Amino acid sequence: MNSKQLIRESFGISFKASNQVTWTLIKIYVPLSILTTFLRHFGFFDWLSPYLYPLMNIMGLPGKASVTILAAFLGNVYAGIATIPALALSPREITILGIIIGFSHSLLIETGILIKLHFTTYKIAFFRIVLGIIAGILAN
Repeated sequence: MNSKQLIRESFGISFKASNQVTWTLIKIYVPLSILTTFLRHFGFFDWLSPYLYPLMNIMGLPGKASVTILAAFLGNVYAGIATIPALALSPREITILGIIIGFSHSLLIETGILIKLHFTTYKIAFFRIVLGIIAGILAN
């Protein structure tokens, strides 16, 4: 195989892989972004915020940011990111959310995989949640 064929094949493989990742992210981001905007428009955040305000306030976040944290906990990093534009948060609040999400994303999926591999129990998921909250408090 000459160098032109190798380069062409490498680009083809890379392009195909990047397209798959892009479409996966779009399938996560667009629906969650629309759902978050819809929930905000119909007052869901206004209803939820007072219940989670005490914990969110300790981390320097408004109660509505709890939706981003829950999306990342139950989904993945991109699910959390998809909710941010609809919330009109400050750069500081987005940074704190990023720190929390970094510790505590994809809990259901990753904990399930680790349990199947006999590496962990639910204690790890709990630890990651607590670590994320502590990191949020320290970042505040």
